Amino acid sequence: MKIKDETTKALIKQFTELSKKEMLEYALEAMKESEDRAVGAEKELKKVSEKAKFADMVLQTEKWVTVQEASKIMNIKDIGPNKLFSFLRAEGVLMNTTSRWNVPYERYVQQGYFKIIEEPFQFGDSGDDGLHLKPAISQKGLDFIRRIIEEAQNGTTEE
Repeated sequence: MKIKDETTKALIKQFTELSKKEMLEYALEAMKESEDRAVGAEKELKKVSEKAKFADMVLQTEKWVTVQEASKIMNIKDIGPNKLFSFLRAEGVLMNTTSRWNVPYERYVQQGYFKIIEEPFQFGDSGDDGLHLKPAISQKGLDFIRRIIEEAQNGTTEE
């Protein structure tokens, strides 16, 4: 067998010049390094697996949260409830008309990201009854919002 790669040739020459003791030490060191990498990879895999199981469990729950709660749960630096509302309006997720302020568009409701909660109230001056429409976010919706925020921060778009 003819070896063309000079680096490989040099390594083979260096290895053949080693004594049996040196070869064993070299092989043991290589095995130890390989085992250390495998143990590290195994630990990392276990950690990621636990996170994935937790994420799957959270996404399966039926709990709905307000935008205020969502901003606390996601804990994204400098994004509180007001900035989250503003961001979702700017991204076209929430409506920004006077009569439908902060109401999610139907397609996001149909996808299970949001639902609309109706809250009755009375106007202070006249005492007339009114109905306030408030968005509630599912766990699936929290994941959706997290992804679009990350995409906006990274300058990418979701297709």
